[in-house]
Amino acid sequence: NRVEIWAGMTPLEERSISQQAVMRQARVVLSRFTGARISVTGGTDISGASTTGSRGGGSTNRLYLLIQGREIDQLQTYVMDLITRVKTIPGLVDVDTNFEATQPELRINIDRARAADLGVTIDSLASSMRLLVGGEEVSKYKEGDEQYEVRLRLDEPFRNNPEGINELLIPSSTQGTVKVSDVAALRLEPGPASIDRYNRQRQVTLFANLDNIPLGEAITAARAKVDELNLKPGYQAVFGASARTFSEASNDFVIAILLAVAFIYMVLASQFNSFIHPLTIMTALPLSVPAGLLTLLAFDRTLNVYSAIGLMMLFGVVKKNSILQVDYTNTLRAQGMERHEALIAANHVRLRPILMTTIAIIAGMVPIALGRGSGAGSRSSMALTIIGGQILCLLLTLLITPVVYSYFDDLREWRSWRVFQRLRGKPEAEPVPEPVMTESVQ
Repeated sequence: NRVEIWAGMTPLEERSISQQAVMRQARVVLSRFTGARISVTGGTDISGASTTGSRGGGSTNRLYLLIQGREIDQLQTYVMDLITRVKTIPGLVDVDTNFEATQPELRINIDRARAADLGVTIDSLASSMRLLVGGEEVSKYKEGDEQYEVRLRLDEPFRNNPEGINELLIPSSTQGTVKVSDVAALRLEPGPASIDRYNRQRQVTLFANLDNIPLGEAITAARAKVDELNLKPGYQAVFGASARTFSEASNDFVIAILLAVAFIYMVLASQFNSFIHPLTIMTALPLSVPAGLLTLLAFDRTLNVYSAIGLMMLFGVVKKNSILQVDYTNTLRAQGMERHEALIAANHVRLRPILMTTIAIIAGMVPIALGRGSGAGSRSSMALTIIGGQILCLLLTLLITPVVYSYFDDLREWRSWRVFQRLRGKPEAEPVPEPVMTESVQ
């Protein structure tokens, strides 16, 4: 039997207790029902620490682990062992499986050596049992507008009695006919209610709810427990549902970052008409990633899809500081100012607009970061990433961009013949001054 209880909660603004706390209390209350398989699930939590969905079904924030292989009995053994191991992982609760050996079935265990001695093949035994017990369609009968199938099989008293099935005769190539009991033993045992398959392989699913643990951390811990099983050849463990989506999203995020960097470089190269200046400007991009991650760590937030969006937004925001610095430095140098003086002057002049834009972005993100209500968790995670990344990148780019500009400018002015002379160990030749022609006026 199965019972589901649905409980609604008042809006977040009208209660002082979180959904996670209510779910923990519910588990404590329900734990007194010994022998029952309890699973407490709830709505999606943006941090990835909540669960949703019915038992055995799909979910956006549950850990699903699929054990695949040939023999269903071996799969059951692996899953029961893995359940015991996964329960030791902090943060994983309501660990269970979809395997239920509740369907009574009559199993025919064949003695292959004796069957071979008596001339009984497995195919002939299987086809005979299928015909006598399960039945096969041999004809169709039509009466008026209705058409009926005619199936041939044993009468009900003979096919529903295990002792009667033992006495059934099956063909033999050497003995003519032999009894089923001569080559097989029949046992009434519980079997799986259903056999699930994934990628055409039999599989048994283990699932667990997440309680204050990120999905990525749960996947890493569960993978370590799977390695402890030492699965036999032909058996494997794969993550499904949200875990598989998480892995695909991580790969897609890396591709998105690479494409963003490529497009940023192409746009800056066309804007500055240079291959070097875009590299100087893009030195702010590697700084934005650790800056955003440090902010998430400081506020005890996880790296989820919303904070990843915040990191992508940082890419487009932090480079504006370097653009202002490099652009005005080039303008001053075009006017004849020396490089070092141009860098100092550009930083002084561009400091005010850099501070104004940074403060404006932070001021716009602070209400989002401190907001409450429905959906506030997603917006808060994204806003905190942008705020922290902006503040740290502001301090770092003001110091690093002029230095990188100087190094790249030296690299651009480096001449190949100087490198060749240094490799040969010859001193660099001093440039010979051109003669100056003077003209006397009589």
